[in-house]
Amino acid sequence: MIVREIRGIPHVIDSRFYQVKKNSQVTITVEVGDFQAGGTSYSWKGRTVIGNPNFTGHPVNGPGEPISGTTMHCLTKVTDMRPETNQTSVTYTLEGGVQEGSYPYGIEVVEDGMANYQITFIFTE
Repeated sequence: MIVREIRGIPHVIDSRFYQVKKNSQVTITVEVGDFQAGGTSYSWKGRTVIGNPNFTGHPVNGPGEPISGTTMHCLTKVTDMRPETNQTSVTYTLEGGVQEGSYPYGIEVVEDGMANYQITFIFTE
């Protein structure tokens, strides 16, 4: 995991492997934590999907559509809305592969700041 400031905004950048079978139907759930505000989008196979504002059990691929050997790029923007804390966090949960995967991230930002979480999931057999 890398934390890098870009134009004054901290970016959490990471890549994770998620084991699947060739035609596993994978779903994604994204939860912004710490009672902060945030939204997520992802791109997979050239298609960009925007959450409302996040995802709950959202299918990444269609039934029988091969997923092994592909990557999904997620971007979650979290804004510090609470005056008593500057902590931001997000948890990505993938299901449908060999086993469920939960991937939590969190950083502290400046007061009323924001953080971008850029996480790439690599689907492997």
